[in-house]
Amino acid sequence: GGRAAAELSGRAAAALERLAAEGGSPQETIDGRRNVWLIKPAYASKGLGVRLLSGDLVKMLQEKESLRVVQKYIERPLLIGGLKFDIRVWALVTSWAPLTLWLYDECLLRFCSDGYSLDDLSNRFAHITNRTVQRQHSAHNGGDDAAARPQTTSAGRPASRSAAARSASGAVR
Repeated sequence: GGRAAAELSGRAAAALERLAAEGGSPQETIDGRRNVWLIKPAYASKGLGVRLLSGDLVKMLQEKESLRVVQKYIERPLLIGGLKFDIRVWALVTSWAPLTLWLYDECLLRFCSDGYSLDDLSNRFAHITNRTVQRQHSAHNGGDDAAARPQTTSAGRPASRSAAARSASGAVR
């Protein structure tokens, strides 16, 4: 309860003090210098309305638009074969104290169709891994370069109930 929370809070404060003393940021390796932000409408899904902006965040926030989610964009992401990707992992938390976390055996990998570059922030095929967005790329519609692009495999499907049941041995305590 309270003692564990106080201990955790103290450890977090000590870690932040060490970072401040070292003059570093925990995200130094992924945060670039172009000040790129990801903006998503709060009401949409399937990659609709997602865009990247670089520069003055205050000016962007003054735009007349509905509710949205704004987050700092990772300018130097980990890439596979020059492509941006994301990993979806399903987890079930059954207890907070002690923390008990159950993970599915399988995960979902999603890749962009175009090589990653900050030179063109409007290229949705290089920056947004959403499947609905990537399906619009010519590689997924039989275009000339279709064979050169990564394809979705059955391993990328969400885990089944049986996979969740088998993961009982993988609980994190």
